Amino acid sequence: GEIASLALIKGFRFKVALMEEHFNENYAESDKFPKATFKGKILGFSYENLTTVPQEFNLTGTLTFHGKSVEINPRMSISRNENIVNVSSVFILKPEEFDIKIPRLIRKKVAKTVKVTLNYVLVKKS
Repeated sequence: GEIASLALIKGFRFKVALMEEHFNENYAESDKFPKATFKGKILGFSYENLTTVPQEFNLTGTLTFHGKSVEINPRMSISRNENIVNVSSVFILKPEEFDIKIPRLIRKKVAKTVKVTLNYVLVKKS
């Protein structure tokens, strides 16, 4: 029921290259803060009870991004087909939760919230 994840910030991809550059240099400061981490617990989780039908679970843990740690509690969907476990979740974060400052001049052009989507396919090592 425990889960941990690491994401390299420069690995995030944007539709427009200039947006990606601004994100890395001005907001995420990815040279100074190169990764984001998450450590948490899936409440009520039991591997043995997983089936091919996705089940909903509550997740609780700490997301660290841009040098700031924030407690989050999203819902996640988990299913299992043989030795493959599929995990997915969608949740909303706000830049200010991570001390990311949006300049007043462009504030109207930058989203107030960020939709985070995760999809993991976990395969048991043989």
